[in-house]
Amino acid sequence: MTFEIWRSGSPKTETFDVSRGSRRSESSFAGRIRADILGGPGLPELEDFEHALATIPLGYSEGHYLDRRYGVTLKASDDNRRVSLFGEALDGSDLVSFNLYRLAGDRIALRPCEMPEAKVVAFVLGYRADNHAAGA
Repeated sequence: MTFEIWRSGSPKTETFDVSRGSRRSESSFAGRIRADILGGPGLPELEDFEHALATIPLGYSEGHYLDRRYGVTLKASDDNRRVSLFGEALDGSDLVSFNLYRLAGDRIALRPCEMPEAKVVAFVLGYRADNHAAGA
């Protein structure tokens, strides 16, 4: 599965292939949308992203992503319109962090923290939380 992020003001798109963990950039002038707004016509990956995010338990969990163990904290506002995720490889080799805002019209504003959007999207799509509670 690939996920495309179309950058505002630039003819480049970034494509991240989740199964291979690879990224490539290519030129494209057709139908750009802002990179921080995921949604709208032609982006079925939004449903995949939302579904994958819903499988991550609220609070702290541990699981796997790309053959590494991660500790992940997921927080959501009472109305679920604001979501934040912080994940760290348990060996200290990697971090992933973002805030997500649900906007009018079924749009999502994804705000990665000091990392590419493609990295956080790939993480959410590929992370698998353990089936048992942390520390159990």
